[in-house]
Amino acid sequence: MSDRQIDIGLEQSATLPERRTTTVATFEELINTGDCFTQVSLYQLLREDGRVFIFVHKIIAGAAKGSFMAHPTHLVGRRKDEYVGTGKSRDEALKDCLARIKGVTTKDMADVQS
Repeated sequence: MSDRQIDIGLEQSATLPERRTTTVATFEELINTGDCFTQVSLYQLLREDGRVFIFVHKIIAGAAKGSFMAHPTHLVGRRKDEYVGTGKSRDEALKDCLARIKGVTTKDMADVQS
């Protein structure tokens, strides 16, 4: 049996597809032009009027590489751009976002379409 075949316990064998080896230097080479590749951290803010999830994105590749963006999100509705925090670090973006949503009710943060 070759190293590209698997014994499946019967008198048959299956051939694995050939593995493609790709050598690249950067994430930019692996994404499409105009794409933005991010690493995401999730936070939760518990309030009397509900909970808010805050996503913080570290931009790894694409436009604004090296910067951070934080935004509140809800199970219903889209985020409003006015509550998006930005910064040169995760903490800076998160603090900017928290400052923008302080005093804003949870339901007012969502852009719910009727």
